[in-house]
Amino acid sequence: MYSPTILFISAIYLLITQWKNYKKVYFLGIIFIALVS
Repeated sequence: MYSPTILFISAIYLLITQWKNYKKVYFLGIIFIALVS
């Protein structure tokens, strides 16, 4: 549905906005990788 670039930008955005919630960002990162691959 989304291009890898959009997912990458979304991941960066989450890192910047949710930098205090490392576990949450890490979990979402895994989901993004799963969707891309």
